[in-house]
Amino acid sequence: MNIYFSSSGIPEMANFSAGQRRLVKRECIGALFVGSRFRISNYVVSVAAVILGFYLAEVMKLGFWGGIAVTAAGVLALGYLHDMLWLAHFRPEVARFIRAHEAEIQSAA
Repeated sequence: MNIYFSSSGIPEMANFSAGQRRLVKRECIGALFVGSRFRISNYVVSVAAVILGFYLAEVMKLGFWGGIAVTAAGVLALGYLHDMLWLAHFRPEVARFIRAHEAEIQSAA
């Protein structure tokens, strides 16, 4: 499984313009990211990141604001990693969508 740092890294979307990528994100990827499995795993990762952040802040004696900063950084980093893993998982469905809606995507600016 390859991990893609952005939607332009997906081989099927590599040659698309910004408008075409926006269309695929809105119509396909956005719809995939509202499923219950995605949402539940997102909540689990978020809670785990908060617990890890507070634990690290306590162990490193960072204080309140340091703990908030470490927790926020952990939530952002783990959330981004979570989304990248799911995007790699959804790649076959994105490729199917692109094949099925090729004319509509090509007409997008």
